[in-house]
Amino acid sequence: MSIKPAPLLIAMAVIVGVIFWLATQSVTGFLSLDDEHYSAERSREMVLLGFGTVHDNFQPSATKPPLQYWLNALALERISNSLLALRLWPLIFAALTGLALCWLALIVDLRERWLTPFAVLFLFTCPLFLRNARSATLDSGLIFFATLFIVAAQLARDQPRWWILAAGSCWLGSLQKAPLILLLWLVVIGLRAARGKRILRERWLWFSLIGALLLISVWPITQRIFFRLSLADLLRLHEPFAVAARRAGASFFDAPLRLSTTWLCGGFAMAAAAIIPLIDKSAARSRFTELSMICLVAIALSLMSNTREVNYLGPIIPLLCLLLARGVCIFCLRQRNTISVLLSILLGTLSLSGLPLTKSWMDRTRTQQWKNGVARTLGDHAAIAHALTATADGEPAFVIEADNHMLVEDFYLFYGDGHSHLTNVTLADAPNALRGMDFVAISTATDLAVVAPQFRSTQILQSVGDVICWNARR
Repeated sequence: MSIKPAPLLIAMAVIVGVIFWLATQSVTGFLSLDDEHYSAERSREMVLLGFGTVHDNFQPSATKPPLQYWLNALALERISNSLLALRLWPLIFAALTGLALCWLALIVDLRERWLTPFAVLFLFTCPLFLRNARSATLDSGLIFFATLFIVAAQLARDQPRWWILAAGSCWLGSLQKAPLILLLWLVVIGLRAARGKRILRERWLWFSLIGALLLISVWPITQRIFFRLSLADLLRLHEPFAVAARRAGASFFDAPLRLSTTWLCGGFAMAAAAIIPLIDKSAARSRFTELSMICLVAIALSLMSNTREVNYLGPIIPLLCLLLARGVCIFCLRQRNTISVLLSILLGTLSLSGLPLTKSWMDRTRTQQWKNGVARTLGDHAAIAHALTATADGEPAFVIEADNHMLVEDFYLFYGDGHSHLTNVTLADAPNALRGMDFVAISTATDLAVVAPQFRSTQILQSVGDVICWNARR
């Protein structure tokens, strides 16, 4: 059966239009999330210190793998607007995810002509996806590689050689953020083995899986050998426990609840994942059932791991959009009754509302960062970052009380173009930690009033808003 051009052109127009709009929103203001600050500074330090390992605050770091930092460093060297350079690759990954979703929709059901544009429309109006696409973080790339893996796994049903593409996607996903795609691979194998043992005899599958494991091991092993970094950190084994501890106050069902509230179509998408295996009678039923089970297992694993973090569900958002589109095709396009018309209007309204919601979030965070319910004016902190770098001149530099009143150290290093380590000291520890040395520090006015009496001589070098750069002498 031939591909219908009109629905595919509509999907392409949605991808191009939304990506262009996001690009126009990405070139002014400041990096506004802690994860953006981490990504920006690690990328800048890669330009300064080389591509051999990831550095954070001028120390070798096993916190995240290097792929996007490599790409960001190349962009920073060639693009004068650093904000665009850092947000360029997430936009590219988002566009590639849209193309991969089109490919997946055509693979699973070529007969349903409107499946592709509906899936793309739901994806490119999803605030969770658009935030990742616009932010200089690692999630957009991981979503793309996960979607490409699912495409390869579907193609491998008929031609097992496509498992090689699955291996490449898995490897690049591990270099992007974490080896989470391996978990998707095990889920796919388990689901297909439950329906028959034939998959366990596919040589291409095991060749590709072993190859992926070998490729994934290269970066951790080299970092362990040359930089003595911990394998547990490199493999991200501590992350689920750390996230669970950080999110301990959230509801146990926080991830699926936020998927429903942050993305107004999210509840319908999860419902479609649960219902479609029961009501889909088409020739493509087995493919959609597998996609539904992947989503449901991912949600269940998120709950069982107790991470309570919606970002861990990011890789399945394109699948949920595809399943929601499938539900629209079944319930709305085929039924043609009053209920289906009303449901179509409701889903269309909820879907399109994602664009103004995303725009409101971008406007809110363009020049401010909200921490603990208080807005930090990023321009003030950037000016202090310049003052800190200009006056440090080789002296020890500190951020006092970064966790509660200040931004993360990476922000001040990036916007101050710092070239040496910046230490975070809590307000309670500052008098003892800084005693007996000359140093430069930044803090809020309140923090300075508490700490300054402990030192014999203090001089305010620059003050912007409620942020102060000051010098202490013995």
